[in-house]
Amino acid sequence: MIKPITITSAPGQTIRRLVAERKDVLDDPYRLEAVQESLDRPLEMPGQCDRIDQRWQNARMLSDALQIQIDQLGGRWLISGSNIAECPAGSGINFMRNVELDGIINRSPKEYQPVLKRLLYAIYESQALLEKAFEKLSVEERKYLVKNILPELILDGDKIKDDSQIEAEKVELRLAPVDAKPETHGRDTIDPEQKEGLKLTLKVNYGALYQAGMLVASAVDDAIEMLTTDEHRFTEMNKDIVFSAETPYGLVVIGGIGNNTYNDDAMLIIDLGGDDRYLNRAGGVIGVNRPLTSIVIDLGGNDYYSSERKFSQGSALFGIGILADLGGKDVYQAGHYSQGCGIFGIGMLWDKGIGNDDFSAGIFCQGAGALVDKAGDDYYLSAGTIQNDRPYSMSQGFGQGQRPIASGGIGTLIDSAGNDHYSAYFYAQGCAYWYGLGILIDNAGNDRYDAQVYAQGCGIHLSTGVLIDRSGSDFYNCTYGGNAQGAAHDLAVGILIDKNGRDTYIGCGNNQGSAITNAFALFIDGEGDDLYYTTPKGGQGWGGAARGYGSIGLFIDEGGNDFYSEEYLNPDSGTGNSRKWINGDKGVGIDTETTDEHR
Repeated sequence: MIKPITITSAPGQTIRRLVAERKDVLDDPYRLEAVQESLDRPLEMPGQCDRIDQRWQNARMLSDALQIQIDQLGGRWLISGSNIAECPAGSGINFMRNVELDGIINRSPKEYQPVLKRLLYAIYESQALLEKAFEKLSVEERKYLVKNILPELILDGDKIKDDSQIEAEKVELRLAPVDAKPETHGRDTIDPEQKEGLKLTLKVNYGALYQAGMLVASAVDDAIEMLTTDEHRFTEMNKDIVFSAETPYGLVVIGGIGNNTYNDDAMLIIDLGGDDRYLNRAGGVIGVNRPLTSIVIDLGGNDYYSSERKFSQGSALFGIGILADLGGKDVYQAGHYSQGCGIFGIGMLWDKGIGNDDFSAGIFCQGAGALVDKAGDDYYLSAGTIQNDRPYSMSQGFGQGQRPIASGGIGTLIDSAGNDHYSAYFYAQGCAYWYGLGILIDNAGNDRYDAQVYAQGCGIHLSTGVLIDRSGSDFYNCTYGGNAQGAAHDLAVGILIDKNGRDTYIGCGNNQGSAITNAFALFIDGEGDDLYYTTPKGGQGWGGAARGYGSIGLFIDEGGNDFYSEEYLNPDSGTGNSRKWINGDKGVGIDTETTDEHR
């Protein structure tokens, strides 16, 4: 159990004062309250993450998960009188429901009709809400965002162009005046066209988007309950395809317990079992045009999901994408912005099975929005993309903004159990950049974390990154460069907490409770015989001074026989137990043999 920490001077006050006095830091209308609070009150973040994690552990349905995300985002996502959307009683949607939906539902096998009715009615009603959410954005403006904003926002250096990108390249819209000149703030140059383009995002009615997402998520919850409460009542389950129909908003398919292969994108796929292959987007959607919603519900089997296209496997751009897999040992392979990613939309990947799952994707995946895995020995790989000769991952609990003009979002990855392996390159595993918030929480198992730099509880440039591992003997490896393993750089916050187990930490440079350029870093290892390796004077409680102010770096080991690579912490080749040290400006290291009565 981690002992409470008391610090007389509040590092948040230092960070707030620096932010207020730095002339090259711009305020913006995109700032999330949760992100700002994480910077202002960094010592409250471990407790806040505990509360977030507890909510996720108690979440039993997709609607619960979505509500957690909305509560974190707050602001424009909250439903108010100014952004609430209504579907008129005499709308075309209701007419479409009465005429076409009932016809489609009535053609399906009788026992499936209640499930289809619940889902299709909700999907069709959500279309009106989604159109309300994006009604102030013309199709040309949506394509403009894909062409001009998204590649800059997420450092998209890949060469594979999606259909939406090809279509967007035809847009010749310009928003800034022809004679507008670039602005300079500090060492950053602001493109006026980029600045004006980002303002388009403020036209989205996020309250209506939330309404649509909750409507669909609740319908999926009800459908799952109907499908799993008494699955034996369904007939024709041994067929490969039980039912299929085209609708104005996309394909609807019900697959049986055979080993099915799905090649075509669909508005709705329900698969009742079997070892299936999904070679489509599988609950992924790009809603520049219709369809705006895609759902996959797979009840069981060892399934294989593979797509090279962006926004696949529970991800969405301008829409809603949901993938719910309820069992089996599954493999997920996808392109960029996949596996739980939402941009101007809602993306959810919900794997509730107890099997050992493999997740592999490009950038902005695996908790760039939210990914929750309940059990199994899982493998997470973010292959990343090359930009400026660097391999960027930006995944596995990652949040990012657009420097220097737009604050970022919140990325969360929570794995409840199993011996898991997380592998990434730059920016990953509880990391954030430019007013973003990234959280990775692993609750159980002997886990391995591999990355290169800017990872494993790391905040970079006015952001907060948190990694919490609650139990198990874990291995942390981040050897390419500094800024990792409970580290922070430039008015940022980085936190790594490992609560028990025999752990190994291998780092390089600014790591293991180290902060530079007016930042705050916290590293706590609760108990166990641990090994700490870093380059000379590279970490373990380091605070670097800059701009006339200091940084605060705290390293605390609360128990076990520990070994440090720094010779001064291991006199006569002994252990580093029961020692205290000071590094840099305001860096403190404490290795204490805490007894149970003091924990």
